[in-house]
Amino acid sequence: MSFEDIKIRNIAESIELKATERERAIRQFLAESLPPTEERIREPMNPRCEVCVVLPAYNEREYVLRPLVSLAKQEGVSPDQYEVIIVVNNPPNIPEISEDETEDEYRKRVELYNDAVENNQETLKLVRYINEEDTQIILTEQEQETIIAIQQSGLRVFAIDKASESKTLPKEAANVGGARNRGIAEAIERFHEHVRKNGILVHSDSEVRFSDKYIKDISR
Repeated sequence: MSFEDIKIRNIAESIELKATERERAIRQFLAESLPPTEERIREPMNPRCEVCVVLPAYNEREYVLRPLVSLAKQEGVSPDQYEVIIVVNNPPNIPEISEDETEDEYRKRVELYNDAVENNQETLKLVRYINEEDTQIILTEQEQETIIAIQQSGLRVFAIDKASESKTLPKEAANVGGARNRGIAEAIERFHEHVRKNGILVHSDSEVRFSDKYIKDISR
């Protein structure tokens, strides 16, 4: 065996070792981030998918259509090449009163919390409606037109429910960071299990507007 043959074999073995280590790291991450009790998105990822956009949402019912319609109008890419995961979350418990606030201040804070809880349920209904699931939701005429545009575009939109009773994140993780991490873990599993390739993960706020060529530009 020549020196060149040995060199090539060593390189191949190194690549194989790195692939094995990467597989092990992914498995460990998913085991820690997505325990068996966690609900998964049932619909498999499209084999052509290259980008997954994760949007944490808390009290965003009024704004969440904004990023979705901008993603529905992307130029230079097919809707098969990307998807959206919205993680709707809220704290698992009513906030506790603090020592430095009055009862009136606390009451107002609880009211805001309850409003957000209700708002989150409406956000979940909105995603179900976009996916043409049977749900009752009140929409304005403009929202109806926007949703039709999203549906006609072929954009795939999924929701992870971390807002309903018994589904919330642990208290220490029930925040925008925890919601984002939950969505990222789901996206990694979807790329790993369904597509068997690396993908691009994007996370942003649920009230942003993406530029017309955003997906195309990050896919280069």
